[in-house]
Amino acid sequence: MSIDKDYLLVITSAEIGAGAPDLGAKLAEVFFGVLAESPSRPAKMIFLNSGILLTTAGSPAEDQLKKLEEEGTEISSCITCLTYFDRMEKVVVGERSNMKETVSSLAGFKKVVTI
Repeated sequence: MSIDKDYLLVITSAEIGAGAPDLGAKLAEVFFGVLAESPSRPAKMIFLNSGILLTTAGSPAEDQLKKLEEEGTEISSCITCLTYFDRMEKVVVGERSNMKETVSSLAGFKKVVTI
C-alpha cells in the first residue's frame, strides 16, 4: 500500500453513476472497498454536494473510508454542503473544509479525478 502524493479524488455524489439510486449507492460502497484494498491510494479525497453523505453518520462506506484515512489518505467534506444537508454535526470520518481549501487542492495536485 502506498499513498500517491500527486492524486486527488473528488467525490461529488453519494452515488456512482446515473440511473437507479440504490445501485449507485451500492457501487459507491463497493468502489471505496476496492480503493481501500488497492496498492496505490489518493493522498486526498474531497467530498462535495451529496458526496458528503458518505462521510457522515449512516454512510454505507464509513468503514472503508475510515480505513483509507487511517492509512494516510486525507479526507475532507465541504462545510457549505454539510450545512445544506444539515449534517455538520454528523461527520464520522475526515475533517470539515471550506471552498478556499478545495480550490487550493484542485490547483495543487497533478492528478485530479472526479467521480
